[in-house]
Amino acid sequence: MRRRSGKRTPTRENGSQKTADAVTQTEFAGKPPGRDLPGGFFYVSMKNSIWGSTRCEICRYRRKEMKMKEDGGVWRHELKYVCTEPQLAILEGRLGPLLTRDPHAGRDGSYTIRSVYFDDAWDSCFYENQDGTDPREKFRIRIYNGDTGHITLELKQKLRGMTRKISCPLTKENCERMLHGRPPTGQEDMRESGGNRADMPEVLRRFLIQQKERLLTAKVIVEYDRTPYVLRHGNVRITIDRNIASADSTSCFLGQGFLKRPVMPVGFQILEVKYDAFLPDYVRQVLQLDTLRRTSFSKYYECRKRGTNGISGYL
Repeated sequence: MRRRSGKRTPTRENGSQKTADAVTQTEFAGKPPGRDLPGGFFYVSMKNSIWGSTRCEICRYRRKEMKMKEDGGVWRHELKYVCTEPQLAILEGRLGPLLTRDPHAGRDGSYTIRSVYFDDAWDSCFYENQDGTDPREKFRIRIYNGDTGHITLELKQKLRGMTRKISCPLTKENCERMLHGRPPTGQEDMRESGGNRADMPEVLRRFLIQQKERLLTAKVIVEYDRTPYVLRHGNVRITIDRNIASADSTSCFLGQGFLKRPVMPVGFQILEVKYDAFLPDYVRQVLQLDTLRRTSFSKYYECRKRGTNGISGYL
């Protein structure tokens, strides 16, 4: 009688029940065999017919939309931590030999990000962040190092702990129009017709619809200095955001010299860890994430709450 090589464990795939050999522990340890992993992944055990050994693989996304790109957007894990400067100095010393600096960074290894966030007449995005609503999304316009020659409109979405960013380029003229509550040049009729045009970028189409239906307006400017590290395996991106500040004068978004207010306590910064399917073990060990204080920090939420104009109930 042939002896079974291991215990059979049910595994879900596309809603059907299948059986698989008991899985072994991997770098994704902590999840029992046959259970779903965060972000829509699940374990699948594969048996080598020659050696009779069992190995684990991350097979596919459970949701079809999470394995497909839409206008350059892909679902990613995003972890945030509050760190002190001494902690960051240690982490940067460890990350330097393993990861590379982002080629877009300056000589000091960083660049400045400035974003203006939009919200509706009821501040829905603000209160959704406060309540932890899932899913949720928000629009923003972003520039780097104050360069008005490269402006992007972005839609950031959050779903079950995963995030996705969809973007399209904007001209300076159209950016100024959108900051003042007007649609981009040549798109006035598109907003009236619900934004239905085949050649229109998806993110712009959604913005025009919500600008009309939800009365989206620019609410706050968020600016900070980012030090990025990247790793090809797992599409890992680790960033350190310093000097996070807010400004309420959204009309000055493309200008210089406007007043800003610091958001973080002195000596504290934000560490972000982003990756697609997995975070390599050696990166996780170097970061020692278990020793850091994880947070659901939202730059938009914190800057609105601490802005000079404030939010009803926070004045």
